Amino acid sequence: MPIDDATLKTSLRLPKSLHAEIESAARSVGLTINAEMLVRLERNPRDNAAEAILAAIERRDTAVADGLRKQISVLWSAIDRADDVLKRVALAMSKVSGEGEGAALKRDVEFALQLINAVSASR
Repeated sequence: MPIDDATLKTSLRLPKSLHAEIESAARSVGLTINAEMLVRLERNPRDNAAEAILAAIERRDTAVADGLRKQISVLWSAIDRADDVLKRVALAMSKVSGEGEGAALKRDVEFALQLINAVSASR
């Protein structure tokens, strides 16, 4: 293929991994390796930096979301366990009548169960 006066042939050393990346990208869009290199060289370097920053933000957001999902799962497990315990306590306290500390504790347990039910409704 003849080279016109506007082009210059040059030799370039690339790490094998970068060459493989360029070759794969070129193949996926139907370009030659040379054409893919030209496209990459003609791009604004700031575009590449912005893409890298956006990719890093997406990775961070994904990690944060995954961490929050795990924390929420652990919290729901704790709430479920507390609900089970409080139901058993409420059953045992169903025999408590009248006033005094036992009756006050019974009301507190019933209140805690109502809170758990209200929170669980938004699950």
